[in-house]
Amino acid sequence: AITLVSIDGGPSERLSYEHDIANLDLDARYSPDGSEIAFRRGASPYSDLYVVGANGGAVRQVTHLASRMRGFDWTRDGSALVVSSGHEGPQALYTVSLEDGRIESLGVRPAEFPSAARASDTVVYEIPRLRTQLGTIDIGAGQSVAHDLVASTGNDVAPTFSPVDDRVAFVSDRSGA
Repeated sequence: AITLVSIDGGPSERLSYEHDIANLDLDARYSPDGSEIAFRRGASPYSDLYVVGANGGAVRQVTHLASRMRGFDWTRDGSALVVSSGHEGPQALYTVSLEDGRIESLGVRPAEFPSAARASDTVVYEIPRLRTQLGTIDIGAGQSVAHDLVASTGNDVAPTFSPVDDRVAFVSDRSGA
C-alpha cells in the first residue's frame, strides 16, 4: 500500500485509498502540483498505472496494458504520464493522457526509467544495454580459454560458420539498429 512519510521525520502513515489486500502498489509519484499520486499496480510483467488524490479516496485506472513497465513520471503540466512500457514489444517511451487514457508513442526505444524536467518539456531516460559478444575456443587443443571472435561495441549474436568454415555470419546491433 502507499505509505506517506514526512521528510521532517515522524511516523509513517498509510494513505487511505481504494486498495485490496491482493493489490501490489508500487512506485508512487506526486503530481507536479501535489494534488494527485500516480502509481503502478501489479507485479511485472502485468502492471498498469493508476491515479489517486493526494489525500486518498477513489482510485482511477489510467492504463489497461497489463505490461512490463520500467519507470514513469509526470509531465510538467500534470496532464499526462511518461511511461516506459513493453506492451508493443521492446521497452519504449509513451505518454498517457490522464483525461482520456490515450497512449502516444514518443518513438524512443529502447528506453527505461524516464524522469521528466519540471521547467521544460524534456525527459531523460536510461538506455538499457546488455553486451553480448562472440567468442571462439579451440576444442581440439584441449584448452578452455575463450577469445573474442571480433571486436565490437555492440551486441553480436547467432554466429554460424559458412559451409566451408572460412567465414562466420552473425547478427549485430553495432550500427545502432
